[in-house]
Amino acid sequence: MPPSERTIGRLSLYRRLLKQAAAAGHEHVYSHELGARAGATACQVRRDIMGLGCAGSPSRGYKVKTLLDRIETALSIIHISEPTRPY
Repeated sequence: MPPSERTIGRLSLYRRLLKQAAAAGHEHVYSHELGARAGATACQVRRDIMGLGCAGSPSRGYKVKTLLDRIETALSIIHISEPTRPY
């Protein structure tokens, strides 16, 4: 089942936040940190990320680069597979 519009919106926001984290030199990020910046709960962040097949570590969190790559891949696949909507 394809992700909901809300999930796609959150993934897009996570991507922007992860790009900022990478630019600041951060190698790892915790779900609670990402959630606080995105206005989501840590549980919601983990649920969204789990759907991408990405696992974090309780002691280090998620690798920023890996997570960013997975989100970008997922969003590009969603964009390609979505039918064009008439506006």
